[in-house]
Amino acid sequence: LGPSRLMAIMLIIGSIPLGFSALVTSSTGLIVVRAFIGVLGATFVPCQYWTTALFSKKIVGTANAIVGGWGNMGAGATNLLMPQVYAMFKAFGLSTGTSWRASLQIPVVLCLIVAALIWFFGEDKPSAEYIKAKFQEDHSLIEKKDVEGETVEKKKTAGSVATDMLKTLINPNVLLLCFAYACTFGVELSVDGAVGDYFIKTFGVTQQIGALFGAVFGLMNIFSRASGGIISDFAHDSMGLQGRYIWLIILSLISSASIIGFSYCTTIEGAIVTLIIFSYCCQAGCGATYGIVPFVSEYMGTVSGLVGAGGSIGGALFNVVFSIYVKDPATAFRIMGIVVAVSAFFTCFLNVQKQSLLKFFKSKKSAEKVPTDEKEANELSGTTVDI
Repeated sequence: LGPSRLMAIMLIIGSIPLGFSALVTSSTGLIVVRAFIGVLGATFVPCQYWTTALFSKKIVGTANAIVGGWGNMGAGATNLLMPQVYAMFKAFGLSTGTSWRASLQIPVVLCLIVAALIWFFGEDKPSAEYIKAKFQEDHSLIEKKDVEGETVEKKKTAGSVATDMLKTLINPNVLLLCFAYACTFGVELSVDGAVGDYFIKTFGVTQQIGALFGAVFGLMNIFSRASGGIISDFAHDSMGLQGRYIWLIILSLISSASIIGFSYCTTIEGAIVTLIIFSYCCQAGCGATYGIVPFVSEYMGTVSGLVGAGGSIGGALFNVVFSIYVKDPATAFRIMGIVVAVSAFFTCFLNVQKQSLLKFFKSKKSAEKVPTDEKEANELSGTTVDI
């Protein structure tokens, strides 16, 4: 079927409950419809799998981040545009209830148009030659080196594939990335819904201005998430996978400090500055996380789905925190900042493809000792060598 056609099918299926949401007349009906509309959010997984399959590992972080960033940007654009669509239908003379119901049909039409474009014009892989090469790579004999440096050949079988998929589900790296994404994308989801109300209650801005702050937070994804993936690729070029880890850790720590600082701000100017810093680092962290995902396992779809689910679960859990501290949202922001800092600590333990930060710093330390050791050896032998 392929990721592109799967994504098109999911868009079509998700548009059905979205269209029927206009017929809702009770809170129960709204809950049910919203649950089924979640199918549209699940298109994130085949989308990320699609970009991972299309682009080389050297630039996959950039590709995943740009696509994911534009997806997140849609939330900000929706906050800005849907009220205008509602106002348009009101201007046509429709009642308040009918106007918002009619407004919901616009995204239905957009989903169906995009699904058609993907179905007829989307390509899962760049060329037939690439497909053949990739197939041979995945199904040929795979050479692995054991601890003594000897070459061992392992042939892929149906049983080994099932075993590998099970290992993916319990892979510590996958769990760590789920936590990291919960503290980047999950945090973004929660803050996206809370920040507007926080400005209204804390600084006394109007509801329109508060909604604008929420929209701007989402719209920053047009460049912030993309830059997270781009810098992750550059870090990989110079330091390997460890460079990607370090970049994600830096973003998480700054994100933690800025959201805690935001909760202590007493002026709207200070709150805006810290929010912008937090927004960038949080959203760039999403791109940095998915810059690591393609390297974890050959089962990219499984890993992408699990990590993406980690983000959604994180958003739900942080929303629970805000519901507990509904009268003191500043405390909720501080708790969020502490959890994000903890995620930065756990990111230090990533060991994808046997590349860990501990090995990285040990190798750097060993490299620094080599010139000194050579000089001492030459002096003992009576030979002078300039280094």
